[in-house]
Amino acid sequence: MTKRVMIDLETMSTRPNAAVIALTVAMRDDVNPHISARTWRIDPTLAIGHVDEQTCKWWNEQNEGIKNFVWGGNESPIEVFSSVRSWISAHGGNDEDVLIAQQRALE
Repeated sequence: MTKRVMIDLETMSTRPNAAVIALTVAMRDDVNPHISARTWRIDPTLAIGHVDEQTCKWWNEQNEGIKNFVWGGNESPIEVFSSVRSWISAHGGNDEDVLIAQQRALE
């Protein structure tokens, strides 16, 4: 059985070292078509990485619901990655899946 892991990041820059403010992980396997997904939101004041004024301006021009969701995080990056590791493991992922998810999130 092969696990498929997808990572979606919302960031405060378009550069490779952008500060991440929201991270979604989705998993499915070849046998079960059901997709499990979870989103974590990082407190923007704790986000680590490059912050671009133009990207932040773009976010502020978005729909209020989207803005509130993306900017409404309250976890630290360390808390988020710990939660991601636990969530992937709880959904049948292994340490390799966790490492791949973390590497992709930091690219």
